[in-house]
Amino acid sequence: MLVGTLVAIAGAWAASRAMGGTPEQANAAAIALGAGSLLSFAPALIRIGADHWGVAVLLAGVGRALLVAAICYFIKENNPDLMGRPLFIPALGAAIFLLTLETALAVRILSKIEQQKAELKAAGIPAAHD
Repeated sequence: MLVGTLVAIAGAWAASRAMGGTPEQANAAAIALGAGSLLSFAPALIRIGADHWGVAVLLAGVGRALLVAAICYFIKENNPDLMGRPLFIPALGAAIFLLTLETALAVRILSKIEQQKAELKAAGIPAAHD
């Protein structure tokens, strides 16, 4: 996710510039996404059972998108000279990209966990939580 986040931040910056945004707007979009992405670590830092881990990842991703929108709004309101489109669209687009990436990775991890549980069960070994 760290590599995905860095790619998304660079993408948000580049998209903002491509939309005609100033370097200040591109930097603001990248900063908003970077700050909002700190929420991505919540599922790793909070003790969550395997049964609820996927939901926690999804909630962290949605929370990140909402936090990025709030940060962009705060930046825009405190600097009325900034145009909104080159700030909001790249930052939120990158947040949605990260949500998609995070969800796909979570599904892959959860699928592997379920496959391992099934293999243990087939071998007659009880699962750790049974």
